[in-house]
Amino acid sequence: HESTFVFFNDAMFAQETTRHLIESNMHFALSKQEFKAFLQPKFDLKTGILHSAEALVRWIRPDGSMVYPDQFIPLFEKNGFSAKLDIYMVEIICRTLRTWIDIGYPVVPISVNQSRILFYHPNYIHELQSIIEKYQIDPSLIILEITEGTAFDNTSEMNEIIIQLHQLGFEVSMDVLEAVILPLTH
Repeated sequence: HESTFVFFNDAMFAQETTRHLIESNMHFALSKQEFKAFLQPKFDLKTGILHSAEALVRWIRPDGSMVYPDQFIPLFEKNGFSAKLDIYMVEIICRTLRTWIDIGYPVVPISVNQSRILFYHPNYIHELQSIIEKYQIDPSLIILEITEGTAFDNTSEMNEIIIQLHQLGFEVSMDVLEAVILPLTH
């Protein structure tokens, strides 16, 4: 007979409590549109001209408090909720682009993160196509940003999905997790 001992400290208890609160509120938060898209502009370093933007998800509660991305994103990737959140973010961005186009604002492509789970979901491409058609958005305005880890899970399947996405007009980029240091030229 073997015994196992587990010791909890205050930090572990707080972390577990936070995890439980996030998981018990994630569906409600999505239905109440507590997840917001913030756009991070991307400029051409040579010209200084805005060429695109990246959609960043933020969870803002009705009282104005925020659940930080490092608290919920890793958890959502583990429990599979990231698939719903990623599709939701594509829809928010398409709705925003449609509004800007209707008003007459100039638009640039916007990248939206796509989780590993979602990228291999059998209805993924159909869901994307439905959202694009609903808002009448040119797919080239949406850059699907996949993480480096997703790309190396199953190379042949990944290539097939990327080909299908390109055929529909989507751009696909890879979000490299490691920092890249470029030499500065004078």
